[in-house]
Amino acid sequence: NSSRPNIELVGEIYSEGDDNDGMFGQSLSLDLLGNFLVIGAKGYARAYWLRMLPFDSEYVPAGNKIVGEESDGEEFGSVVASGRVLHHNVCAGCPFVLDKQRIAISSPAYDNGRGRVLLYQYSEDEEIWQPFASPIEGGVEGEGMGRDV
Repeated sequence: NSSRPNIELVGEIYSEGDDNDGMFGQSLSLDLLGNFLVIGAKGYARAYWLRMLPFDSEYVPAGNKIVGEESDGEEFGSVVASGRVLHHNVCAGCPFVLDKQRIAISSPAYDNGRGRVLLYQYSEDEEIWQPFASPIEGGVEGEGMGRDV
């Protein structure tokens, strides 16, 4: 049927190093056009962008691995979310720009289960993810803020 979309495998992404039990891929967020991908694992998250080549494409790491603090526990990265930031009134279908992209990473076990969501923005100049705003924290123990983002 010609009305079905054509889906093509672009590549495979595996966990890094000795992270065999780190639940790599327990959460992920992919932008509408497939240009930007965030993968959550136990204790960290990693972002990738789709590099388009003339005859091939591949997902490459975007900046540093974002690691939770000890107070976040192992649930840091259990939920991730991203959204495309449009620059200078650019259209949604225009080429992807990594600079200033934003992601949210949850940490539901933070502070005896109060939970929190941390926001990061990419700095292309420094090639790192930086905290973007104050964390959004749950109000009471056991609330688990960030179980859904």
